[in-house]
Amino acid sequence: MGEASPVTVGARRWLAARPAFSLAVLFILGIGLHSLLPNWPVTWLVTLVALLTLAAVLSQRGAAATGLIALSICIAGLLAGEIAADYFPTDHISAFTGAEPRLAAIEVRLTDSPRVIEQEPVRRAGDAQTRQALKASVEGIKTWNGWKDASGEVLISVAPPDPHLAAGDRLRVLGMLSRPPPAMNPGQFDWAKYYRRQRVLASVYAQPQQLQVLKKGSATPLVHLRERFRNALSRGFSEHSADAALLGALLFGDRGPALRELDEQFRRSGTTHLLSSYGLCMALLAGLAYLVCRALCARPRRAVMVVISFAALYGVLVLPSPQALRPVLLCMAVGIGLLFGRSADPVQLLALACLALLVMNPLDLYAAGFQFGFVIVFGFMLFGRLMQRATDHWKDEDQVMLRRLGKQSVRQRGVEWVKVRAARAFYAAMVAWLVALPLVACHFEQLNLWTVPAGFILAPFAMAAVIGGFGKILLTLTIPGAAGAWAMLADIPAWTLRHGVSWMAKLPMADLPMPAPPLWLILLYYATLCLPLVPWQRPRARWCARCAPASGFAALLLLPLGGFAPQSAPPDELRVTLLSIGAGQCAIVEQPGGEAMLVDAGSATLSDPLRTCLAPFLRHEGRRSVARMILSHGDYDHISMARKLVADDRVGEVLASPHLRRHATASKPSEDLLAMLDGSGHSTKIISAGDDIDLGGGSRLEVLWPPRDCDFNSNNTGLVLRLTFGGRSILFPADIQDPAERELLKTPQRLRADVLVAPHHGSIEPSTDAFVRAVGPSVILSSNDNTLSSKQRAFDRLVEGGTLYRTNRCGALTVVLRRDVGIRVERFRGSTGGSR
Repeated sequence: MGEASPVTVGARRWLAARPAFSLAVLFILGIGLHSLLPNWPVTWLVTLVALLTLAAVLSQRGAAATGLIALSICIAGLLAGEIAADYFPTDHISAFTGAEPRLAAIEVRLTDSPRVIEQEPVRRAGDAQTRQALKASVEGIKTWNGWKDASGEVLISVAPPDPHLAAGDRLRVLGMLSRPPPAMNPGQFDWAKYYRRQRVLASVYAQPQQLQVLKKGSATPLVHLRERFRNALSRGFSEHSADAALLGALLFGDRGPALRELDEQFRRSGTTHLLSSYGLCMALLAGLAYLVCRALCARPRRAVMVVISFAALYGVLVLPSPQALRPVLLCMAVGIGLLFGRSADPVQLLALACLALLVMNPLDLYAAGFQFGFVIVFGFMLFGRLMQRATDHWKDEDQVMLRRLGKQSVRQRGVEWVKVRAARAFYAAMVAWLVALPLVACHFEQLNLWTVPAGFILAPFAMAAVIGGFGKILLTLTIPGAAGAWAMLADIPAWTLRHGVSWMAKLPMADLPMPAPPLWLILLYYATLCLPLVPWQRPRARWCARCAPASGFAALLLLPLGGFAPQSAPPDELRVTLLSIGAGQCAIVEQPGGEAMLVDAGSATLSDPLRTCLAPFLRHEGRRSVARMILSHGDYDHISMARKLVADDRVGEVLASPHLRRHATASKPSEDLLAMLDGSGHSTKIISAGDDIDLGGGSRLEVLWPPRDCDFNSNNTGLVLRLTFGGRSILFPADIQDPAERELLKTPQRLRADVLVAPHHGSIEPSTDAFVRAVGPSVILSSNDNTLSSKQRAFDRLVEGGTLYRTNRCGALTVVLRRDVGIRVERFRGSTGGSR
């Protein structure tokens, strides 16, 4: 047998000195396999016991026993993942939920303090939508046989809020019981999957009069402590202060309603990591506690115990999220190691913290915060020496020698200190960006070229804001009467950070769409990053290893983009996607050659459809903007996103009905939209019946309705458009009703189309039967809310036997027209429809 290479020996020694690292990797591998292997928990448990028994029998054979133990750890992770994902008690509240919301009466106990959430207005401008979010533990549910015990956690949404509710209250709630909503559009955040990882499978919507307080409870000391510190932070700020919300996010991880827009700006500027700077908060608290102990001349062991106590206190104040608990666990582990005189290897401690969190909740492995937190910190640990070497290049050897001799002036020492710290901050930002790049693409489908300079510039302001926030809490608890003055002082760094992020988010190429890379490419990327760390013996191998990260970076950017290109319609294909957007309508037409067009952009039931539906879809498709937007008419459920789209420079040309301005006097949202369009230089281009628009690439748009001299109402003057490509056509009839349908039926041959987007969200009118027969579609699509009206149910009966797809059942619907081939319908939820 030949001797092992130095690289192999070095790797074995590194792993042998850090057994927790191998343990964590094997456990993570097992959790990752739970969705790929059969769901056989009993079989895996028996296999685990058998492997451990066999390992004990073969304990004298080191290699065999080690392999069996490694396999058993992997199976333990598999078993933990399956149990966390799929196994719940028989009386769990999820057993009483169905596909549709249903009326239910439940008894619960509030586990956390209620949060008030002010959403953006829907339906009418200024119509504020304020609701209360509660998290509760279920104790019973009313069935046909009376009250029965139940278990599990439930989300309760109360609108308008009830100010008398508090943590610990025992309530009886009568409301609509349902499951958390799944993603209904490509790129959209999946709330059902998110809450399932927290083992929350039910939600209830109720009004204050449907809540009955059975017993007022007192908040636990933990909840009371959390509320006291949060109140100390917010006291002195205005009720909906964005700066107070920013400080709450930086210090405690709170995501208040006032932070919604700012959270999006952090994401667009590539500085989301600054909003989750729990490690910085933990370091500042621990350092402050240590300095106080030093000033009081406390003994070292007592100082360490005080630091551990502060870490534990911070752990109970922040939300129980992995990214918040990680620095707490690390700090406590280091402190305990110092108390017992043990050396603390950072990688070993990080692995132990990772294992602790995954044992508590294995499905946290899939959470973006968990992955970002551990991967970035591990990257700092791996590349720390390289960062130190790079920083040393910034040092002036003459100044270093003068400092050693004690002959540096104060100015020289200050300049050198700033130079070295700035270099460290820059390289730290570079390392964080490189190691987080594939995760950002995977979770957010985004690439930001300004992440490194933005993080470098804004990091000092984030630190100042954290210090100001902690100082605000301490001073408010000490001198409550001056809370307003303390708020003004803490507001300065928070205001600076907030406006800096807003400015960074507006830079060109700050939010480039990037497809999610496959798992194998992510692993390849990380492997190339680690190659320069290996002590290669041959010069050529060292040179290749140093070049490997550049090749991995290029592969991560170029390979997915190559596979992503078909998402933009190829020259022989046109794609029309009708988003699932509730009571509203928004269709995206991806034209041959790459341009895209919107037909309507609104929803009357979603408070922020642009952020939650349209923007994620565009990013998923590799776009940020569209070439033109067509507004069929001025109803809110068709235009609610238009103002933000124009304000964010996501739209080029705007086309509209000639009657939009006439009907705008009866609709404030329409008035505001037209005023903004006129002031921004996006004045609408009027199109009417008879216009024929060449969209390029072989696609054309015919305007069938309305004429310019029509005096019908808003619905009946909506644009009726016929999109043709490759011998196939799609008809968009907006919200026309009986009068407009009868006028169009005077020339029925012009209505012929292969695909019909059902008029007025799939509602029936006296003339609907004749209208549908005149169109003669092979496929009918409808954009509608979850609950169908009587007219919509009548429409379903009318077209029974035909092919009708509704967005509330199928999610986003994509119609693919291929030149001289046929039609294919793709449903986001459920199987893909066949070709026609």
